[in-house]
Amino acid sequence: MPADKPAPTHEQISEQIKASAHARVEASLLEGRKEQLAILQAGQTPSEDLCQARWDRKSTAEQHALVWANWITGCFAAPDAP
Repeated sequence: MPADKPAPTHEQISEQIKASAHARVEASLLEGRKEQLAILQAGQTPSEDLCQARWDRKSTAEQHALVWANWITGCFAAPDAP
């Protein structure tokens, strides 16, 4: 770290962590919506069971990058749902 740049404060680090977590939640919902679209394009109806099966086929790394509750909601809930 350059000497002329002060280290981030605790508050700055906390805000960065919150922003990162929020981005992960939003990205998970979006990825679930993309999965829902793929299901619909395949002529199927999104359901919790079908979405769970698709989640289970994701790699461990993919699952760790996403928030399950938001992804599954995005996958099978109506698009106007939270």
